[in-house]
Amino acid sequence: MATTSTPNHRLGFKRSRPARVRRARRANPLLGITIETSVKLTVNLLLSALAGVSLLKMVPDYLTQQKQLTEINTQVQQAEARVKQLQTDFSLYFDPAQESVSLQNSAHYIKPYQRRIIWANPR
Repeated sequence: MATTSTPNHRLGFKRSRPARVRRARRANPLLGITIETSVKLTVNLLLSALAGVSLLKMVPDYLTQQKQLTEINTQVQQAEARVKQLQTDFSLYFDPAQESVSLQNSAHYIKPYQRRIIWANPR
């Protein structure tokens, strides 16, 4: 008898797999996809939970910054009001048209054609 060096599957014969392997594949053909999807879902849930915890830790800092921002805005508004008043005073003191008014207010200066009126309380 002569033995051939070519295996059976090359001659057209199919190899038969053991029945165990065939039954396992037929019983749950989507096992690999199920495991992969479960792992992906678990990882995504863990990442989402981590992101949520990080956001919760940032909330107190955000609230503190908002409070500080409100205080700073109040101070800025007060400073702007003071600057506006100082600019008005500055323009009043250095405006040639308003010079006589500022002299009257600060030094009680009276022009020669004006008369001083003093109000007295009747007793």
